Amino acid sequence: MNNVNIPVHKGSSVKRAAVMLLLMLFSLASLALALSATKSFKEIEADRRRISELMTALSYLNMKVRQNDCQDSIHVRPSPSGEGQALVITEFLGSQVYETWIYLQDGGLQEAFVLKGDSVTGDTSFLIAQIDGFDVSMELPPGKSPRVRIDIWCDSPKTQREFSLNLTLRASCGLQCFGL
Repeated sequence: MNNVNIPVHKGSSVKRAAVMLLLMLFSLASLALALSATKSFKEIEADRRRISELMTALSYLNMKVRQNDCQDSIHVRPSPSGEGQALVITEFLGSQVYETWIYLQDGGLQEAFVLKGDSVTGDTSFLIAQIDGFDVSMELPPGKSPRVRIDIWCDSPKTQREFSLNLTLRASCGLQCFGL
């Protein structure tokens, strides 16, 4: 038999180890990048949902106030949930007087439509949008039209998204607004 001596280079095992180490580092860096991108995407998606809820609530509130822009039909009263103030809109339908209450309860903007004087409960309410905060105030400057300011917001670990709606009530039509 022939003994063939195959030369073994001591440097080749070091090269292999270095290549394996680089491959592992590249894999770890790729994994870290993928995890970071996933986390960022989830945060962006959650923020998009919060903004969407706020825009839904803001649009709804703007529409409700504009639909009922009549003298003495829009009021601010203590919320039935005990969380701040409520926007109360009075309407005459037929021979009955109804109130629409818009208020914050348990992280949701709620609306209740009840006969004037009836109590507002969870059974009479429905959810408009999921938001974290709602504040409404009314200013009655002497000799000028009343102004309504509505602030709504959603909190997140990094930022708070807040929108405000400032409306000057224009109508002063008295009972004609109610069809009387």
